[in-house]
Amino acid sequence: MKNKKKLLFWTSIGLLGLGFIASKFIGLAWVSALFDSKNFTPLNAVAGCQTICAKEFYLGQFEDIIFGPLSIFCAGFLFLLICLRYRKKLSPPWFGVTVFAYFLITKFDTFLFPPYGDSASGPCMEAVWLLRNNFNYFALHREALFVHGGPKAYLTSLYPTYLALLMKILPGSKIFLIVNHLITMVLSTVIIVVFRKIAEQLFSKKESLLIAIFFMALPIYQSQSEQINMEIPILIFLILSFYYLGQKRFFYSAWTAGLAGLIKVYAVYMGISVFIVSLFEFFTGEKRKIKTLLSGFFALMFAAFGAYTLFFLINTGIGKADKIGFFQGWHLIKKFPVTYVYLISLGVYLGVAFRFIKRRSLSFFKGFIIFIQENYLVSTMVLVCAGWFALFLNSAWIAPRYTLILLPSLLIVVFGCARFFIKSEKVFTRVLIALILFSFLSSYGLVYKAITIQDYAIAERSLEYRNDIRLHIRLGKLIEDKYSNFTIAAPFNFAQMYGFPEIGFVNKQLDVMIFLFPCTYGNIKNFDGIQNLNIRKIIWIGVKTPFIVHPLFPIGPHDRIIESLSSGNKSAQLFLGGFSIDKVYHSGQAFMKLLKEKGFKNKIDQP
Repeated sequence: MKNKKKLLFWTSIGLLGLGFIASKFIGLAWVSALFDSKNFTPLNAVAGCQTICAKEFYLGQFEDIIFGPLSIFCAGFLFLLICLRYRKKLSPPWFGVTVFAYFLITKFDTFLFPPYGDSASGPCMEAVWLLRNNFNYFALHREALFVHGGPKAYLTSLYPTYLALLMKILPGSKIFLIVNHLITMVLSTVIIVVFRKIAEQLFSKKESLLIAIFFMALPIYQSQSEQINMEIPILIFLILSFYYLGQKRFFYSAWTAGLAGLIKVYAVYMGISVFIVSLFEFFTGEKRKIKTLLSGFFALMFAAFGAYTLFFLINTGIGKADKIGFFQGWHLIKKFPVTYVYLISLGVYLGVAFRFIKRRSLSFFKGFIIFIQENYLVSTMVLVCAGWFALFLNSAWIAPRYTLILLPSLLIVVFGCARFFIKSEKVFTRVLIALILFSFLSSYGLVYKAITIQDYAIAERSLEYRNDIRLHIRLGKLIEDKYSNFTIAAPFNFAQMYGFPEIGFVNKQLDVMIFLFPCTYGNIKNFDGIQNLNIRKIIWIGVKTPFIVHPLFPIGPHDRIIESLSSGNKSAQLFLGGFSIDKVYHSGQAFMKLLKEKGFKNKIDQP
C-alpha cells in the first residue's frame, strides 16, 4: 500500500511536470505552427475571432485562455503535492526555499518586464527624477504633483528612493529589472512564510500550510509577486505587523506598521488598528503593561505622521488630497467581491459572539470582551479589515491591487469563521485544496470578464496583464528601431515609458511629446495643437483607454495607420496625422474656457 502511494505520488509529479513543460514551451510553438500552415479554424475557434488575425493575437489569446492557466495549474498542483508530502519536514526556511523555487520556475520569463501601469508613471518617475537631480528632496517638494503632470507622487515614501539607488548603483536598465524582480520574489516568499506562521496561531499545521498556499495561489498575488510596484514592499511590513500583533508584541507591531506607512501612506489604517488593540489589551488584559500602552501611541504617531504628509506635504499646504473625501469610495467598494465576503464573515463572527454570550449567561459587555480574548487572532483581524474598508471608503480611486494588503487579514477572518462550523479537519482541508486548485487555474483571470482596452489598473488583477506589458515592450522596440528620428506623440503612461530609458522600455533617449495630459519634468514636450507642429515628423501612438470614450479617438478618418501591433486581445497602432487628437484637445480647451467664464475659475485652477 505504501509503495502504491509512493508510485502514485511520483507518477503525478511526472505527469504534472510534463504538463507544465508542454503548456509553457510547446503549446505556443504549436499555435505558431498552425498559423504558419494557415490552419486558422482551430485558432479562430479558441481565440474567438471571425477573420484571420495577426500571429501575436493568436499567441496571446491561447496563452490567456489555455496554456497560461494550464502551466500555472500544473506547476501549482505539483507544488501543492510536494508541500503536502513533505509538510512535516517543511520548516520555515525549507518552506521558503520551496516557495521561491516555485516563483523562479513559473516566472523566470518576467525578469525583463519593466514597471507596469501606475508604477511606470508614479514611483518610477519620482525615482528617475531623484536620480537625475542628485536626490534633491527639497526641490522635489516644490515640484507639481503627478496628477498635475509633475514628478512628485509620494515624496516621503522610501520606495522611490530605493528604486533610484538601484538605478544609480546597477549597470544598466536590464540588470536593474532583473535585480528588482529577484528582490520582489524574495519578499513575496517571505510574506507567504510569515503568513503561514500567523495561521499556525489559530489552525493546525496542515491547515496553516494550505491557507498560506491558497493566498499564494490567488490571481492578484500571482500578478503582484512578479511586478515592480509598491504592493509587495508594503505588504512585507504589514504581514510582519500582523504577525507581531497576533503574538501581542505591540512594540514590534507598531514599528513594522510605521515602516509600511513609510512605503505607502495608506498603511495608516494598520497603525490605528495597533493603537486600538493595544488599548484593549491594556485595559482588559491580565497585566496592564505601560509598554503596551506606549506602543499603541507610538503606532498612532506613525499614522498621524502619514496623514500629515498626505494632506500637508505631498499636497503642499492645502489640507486636502486628490480623490480623497468622505464616502467617495463607496461606489467602488460596493462592486468588490471582497466587500461582501467580509460582511458575511463579520455577520458570522457577530452571530457566534452573541451565541457565546447567551450560552454563558453573561452581560453583553463582559461576554463580548471574553469572546474577543478567547478568539484574539480572528478578532484583531476583523478590526484590521474594518480599518482597510474605513480607509478606502473615503478614496475615489481603488485599484484592484489595493485589495492585496487586505487579503491576509481577510483570509484569517474567513477561515476562522468557517472553522466555527466546519469541525472536521478532513473536510476543511479538502475545501482548501479545491480552492487552491481553482485559484491556480484562475491565474489568468478565468473568473473575470476579459479586458480588450488599455486599462492597466484592472489588468494587473491577474496574469492577464502579461499580454499588455509584452505589447508595450514590443511597441518600444519598434519605435526605437524604426522611428527614433521622429517625435513620438504618446498618451499618459506611454510618454513616461518611452521617454525615460532608465525604466527599461527603451535603451536610448527618444524625443517624446505627451498629449491630453501635462508633463513638467524630463525632456517630454507638451502637446498644444497640431498648428504648431510639423506633423510629417510626428509618429502618434494610438491605444484605446477607459478615460476618453469616443468612437474616433485617438484615430480618426483623416489619420493614417502605419503600424499595427497586437498581443492577445490588446492592441496598439502607430499613425500619422493626429487630427482627431487635435480636435479632442481643442474641444477640451473650449470647455475649460467656458467653465472659467461661468465662475469656476478658482476651482479649476486649484490643485
